[in-house]
Amino acid sequence: MDTRKKNTLHTRSNIASSFFSRSLLAVSVLGIPYAAQAQQPDKVGERVTVNSHLPGPQGHQTMELLQDGSYVVAWESHNQGNSRSGIYAQRYSQSGTPLGSEFNVNAPTHTRPLERPAISRLSDGGFVIIWLRKDSADYTYALIGQRFHANGAKNGQEFQVPGQVSGGYGFLSVSDLPDGGFIVTWHQQADAPETRSDIVAQRYTVNGVPNGARIEVNTSKRGDAFNPVVITLNNGQYVIAWEAPDSAGNYDIVAQRYNTDGIKSGSEHTLHPGDEIHQAAAALSALPDGGYIATWQAQSDNRWGIFARRFASDGSSSSSIFQVNTGVATKHREPKISALANGGYVITWMNYEENGSLGSYYAQAFSPDNQKLGGEFLIEGPSWNAITPPSVLGLSNDSFVVSWAHIENDSSDFDVFAQRYKLASVQSNTMTLSLPQTEVLQGDVVTLPLQVSGSDIYGLDAVVSLNDTSKARISGGEYGEFLPSHERLSVPMGISDNQWDGALALMAPATAKSGEGDFAAVTLIAEQAGNVNLTLQAQMTDQQGNYLLQNSTDYTFTIAESVTLTGNISSLSTAGDLASVTLLINGQRATINPDGSFSVRVGLGDVTMTLSAPGYLTAEKQVNLAAGQADIDFGQINLVGGDSNGDNQIDIADLTLLLGAYRSVEGEQNGYVMAADFNRDGAINLQDLTLLGANFGKQGPQSW
Repeated sequence: MDTRKKNTLHTRSNIASSFFSRSLLAVSVLGIPYAAQAQQPDKVGERVTVNSHLPGPQGHQTMELLQDGSYVVAWESHNQGNSRSGIYAQRYSQSGTPLGSEFNVNAPTHTRPLERPAISRLSDGGFVIIWLRKDSADYTYALIGQRFHANGAKNGQEFQVPGQVSGGYGFLSVSDLPDGGFIVTWHQQADAPETRSDIVAQRYTVNGVPNGARIEVNTSKRGDAFNPVVITLNNGQYVIAWEAPDSAGNYDIVAQRYNTDGIKSGSEHTLHPGDEIHQAAAALSALPDGGYIATWQAQSDNRWGIFARRFASDGSSSSSIFQVNTGVATKHREPKISALANGGYVITWMNYEENGSLGSYYAQAFSPDNQKLGGEFLIEGPSWNAITPPSVLGLSNDSFVVSWAHIENDSSDFDVFAQRYKLASVQSNTMTLSLPQTEVLQGDVVTLPLQVSGSDIYGLDAVVSLNDTSKARISGGEYGEFLPSHERLSVPMGISDNQWDGALALMAPATAKSGEGDFAAVTLIAEQAGNVNLTLQAQMTDQQGNYLLQNSTDYTFTIAESVTLTGNISSLSTAGDLASVTLLINGQRATINPDGSFSVRVGLGDVTMTLSAPGYLTAEKQVNLAAGQADIDFGQINLVGGDSNGDNQIDIADLTLLLGAYRSVEGEQNGYVMAADFNRDGAINLQDLTLLGANFGKQGPQSW
C-alpha cells in the first residue's frame, strides 16, 4: 500500500451528524453514576521505564496477560545490539515486578529492520510474538514469529508466516486458539492483476506449524482492506475485524466471526451499520461473558472521536454505539481496549492537538454494565512528542496496566513507560493462591503464596488440597504477616501429602486489617511431569465473627519433564579457585560446586550451554532435549587454552602477552599473568607456549 492510499484513508469523510447526535445521547446515559464504582481508577505504584537500553528510540509497545497472571511487554528498539532495529520484551509478575531482564525476541543475527510486534498468550502458559521484517526498499515486509515458554525461554526457532505485507503500514495481529495453537492475520497486496490490499490469516497448530492453507478473510473486495485485529472469545470462536470501504467511499469497521474449526460463522458485517461516516483503527477485547467489546475512531469535520459497542456471545449487538471521550474540540484517535477481570473494560487513546501541543494520552474505565467509572483521566501529557498510541492490559485482579512511549525531559530518544492502575471500588474480600511465575520442572520445590485482599478482616482460614499426589505432594508451609504474628492467635498448620490447612485470628486489642498481603505460603515438591490440580477453600471473618468470604476455587499448573545436566570443570581452576569461571545455561548462570562439578535441571527443548574462563576460548554446547531424554553427564570438560588477552581468539596478541610473562612464577612479583598460565600450574613456561602454539589461529566459541 502506498502513502497516497494511506492518506486517503484518513481524509475521506461523508459526515452524518445523526451518528454523533445518537452517540452523544448514548454517552449522556452512560454518565449515570455506577453505585459500586463511581470513581476513576487509582494509580498503583510509580511509573516505570520498561526498556533498560536507553540510547536509541523505543516504541510500538504491546502487552499480553499470560495464563499464570504474569504479563509481557514487547516493543521495537532501535540501535540496540547489532541491528538497526530489533524486537525486545520484558516479563512482569502479577504485582508489576520485573521477572528477569529484558530479552531479545528476534535472533541476534538479524540485521534488517524489524518493526511492530504483536503478542498473544498460548494455552501451554507461554506466548508467541510476531513482527515485521523489512526485506526490500519498496516496503515489502516478511512476517516473522517466535514462540516462548512461560519462563521467557525461546520455544523452538524463529519461523516465517507464509505470506508478506506490502506497503509501509503492515499492521498485524495474533491470538491464541482453543486447541493450543494460534492465528495470525495481516493485510497484503492482492494477487495480480488486482491492486487492492486484502485481509488474510494463517492458523498454527500447538507445535507452531501452519495448520492448513492461508485464509482469505474479506469477501466484499470493494477496495483496500486495512489494519486487521483478531481476538479469541471465551466460547472458542474468534473474530477478525478490519477497515474497508463501503459503496459510498466511506471506510467502515467490518468483522467476520469464525467457529473453533476455522469455518466462517455467518457473513461479513459492519459493527455500526448505516452510519455513512469514516471509521478507522478498530480494537477488540473478549469479555468474560463470552461476548466482546469493540472500539474505533470516527471522523466528523476536522474532529475525531472514540466510540464503542458491545456484542453478545452469538455476535449480536448488546448495546448501542456510545462515545468514549468527552472532549469534542480536538482529535481523539487510535483507541486500544482491554477487558477487566470483573467484566468491565478500559479504553485508552490519543488526544491530538491538546493545548496546542501534539497530544496527550487518555483512558476511560467502564463497569460491567457499560457505565463510566468516573471521567476520562490523563495518563501522560500534554506533550509535543506524544505520537504513538498507548496500550492497555487488564490484569487478573481488577487492575490494569497502561504502556506508552514518549521522549522524557531533554532526551532525544523515545522510551517505553508503564503505569499500573486499580479500580477505585469498595475493596472486595478475596483469597487467592498464586501459581508459579516460571516453568516448574520435575524435582523443583514450589512455593505457592496465599494472598488476601479486602477490608475489616479479623480472621482467616484456608485449606489447600491436591486432587492427585502422583504428580506433586505438599511438603510444608508457613504463615505470613498480613495478620501480624505479635497480634494473632494461630492454629497449628496441618500438613500431609495431599493437604495443607491453617487458620489465624487477631486478638484484642488488635484492630481489623485492610489492604493486601500474605496469609500463608504452601510448599509443594514436583514429582512427575503433568498437570497439578489444587483446590483452595477460603474463609474470612470480621471482628464480630461474620463471614466476609466463603468460597472454593480450583487451580491448575503444569510440571514439565526435566533433564539433569552434569559435568566437571575443575581443570579450569586456579589453585582450586573457580570464581572466574562462568557457566551459563540458556542465559542463566549455573552454580559450580567447589570441586568443579555442576548439576542443573532443565526443561525440554533447545538448551544452550556457554562456558568461559580466563585464558581460554569460550565454549558453547547446544543440545535438543526431547521427551524421554535421559540425564546427560558431560564428564570432565576442557577448554581450548591460549587466549591470554580475552578477545576470544588466539593470535599474535596472545603470544606477545605470554612472551612478556615467560619464565614468571605465581607469587614472586616477576610479571606473572594468570591468563597466560593456560595449564594453571603456577608458572608460565614451555608448556603454556606449546598450548598456545597448538591452538594458534583458533577462535571461540568452540564446542566440547
